[in-house]
Amino acid sequence: MSSISSIPVVRASVGVGEKIAVGDLVVVVLFLGLGGLALLEPLAADMTATLLIGWLLIFGGLVNLFAPKGSGAIRIIVQAAISVACLIFGIYCLTHPAVAVSTAVFPYRKFAEWS
Repeated sequence: MSSISSIPVVRASVGVGEKIAVGDLVVVVLFLGLGGLALLEPLAADMTATLLIGWLLIFGGLVNLFAPKGSGAIRIIVQAAISVACLIFGIYCLTHPAVAVSTAVFPYRKFAEWS
């Protein structure tokens, strides 16, 4: 049985006695690579983010719908309404990702200085 102390670590110059796990370094390099790809192809990155947001909305809506918190009828009805709205917007993001991206970018184009 492995323990936490058997995780390989790499010493870095972040401070005296501090350790950085190898998994943390892998995540940093992965995010740097994905950020570089996002700069090279911004539309694909936007579409990917929209699809991820759509799935997260669907998952969050289902969890909130089937696991309501609270004891009052009004609270449960409001949570059910929010869950249904999350499901609708999540499905919309998955079925119309280009429209969802343009909707998300619209405020920047409308109110930014560079537009």
